[in-house]
Amino acid sequence: MLLTPAAVTLELCVVLLSCCDAQALMKMGGTPSSNPYDAPPVLPGDPVPAADVMLEWIVQHGGKVNVAVRSIPGQGRAIFAAHYIKQGDMLAVIPRKLCFVTDQDHYNSSAQLWAEMQTPGSPYAPYLQALPESSEAYSGYAFPETYLPLIQNKPMEDSMQDYKRYLHHVWQTYFESQADFAQLQYTVGLVSRREPGALA
Repeated sequence: MLLTPAAVTLELCVVLLSCCDAQALMKMGGTPSSNPYDAPPVLPGDPVPAADVMLEWIVQHGGKVNVAVRSIPGQGRAIFAAHYIKQGDMLAVIPRKLCFVTDQDHYNSSAQLWAEMQTPGSPYAPYLQALPESSEAYSGYAFPETYLPLIQNKPMEDSMQDYKRYLHHVWQTYFESQADFAQLQYTVGLVSRREPGALA
């Protein structure tokens, strides 16, 4: 998983699975039966094969997963409880060896992530392949300009335009030879939504 170095000092990284947008987390699927652990709930939406592969990869490497990922028409991907979960139960436990550790700086992290995504046989392939496509990964760094008027908040629109101008400057200065601007914009958006404490 994508974490900063300070966040991987624990033997196990206990995190919410980051293959889905944060706003979609923690939806509960199904209702408890008299013995809720006997059968999984019927979940809405469609399976997400890449996410299923990632969850199986986590389990195969000693992790624990109590969630399922589904694609909801018109809403995108969301995480659901795979069975009835009691208060205090873990949603997921991800071993530290599966954590994709990056530089503290968003831009260097983004370059690292892009390079890893282009690496054949990457040990993080199940995670990388489960990340949202560029058309699904919105953030202050990668918000379609045609959508800006819908915000109807001039200071926020200006701030997002400033984000984009600054990112373009960073790309021209440091990363132009490594990735095109759209690629850096995409990976910065991914990083900014997955690092602890990120606001974008």
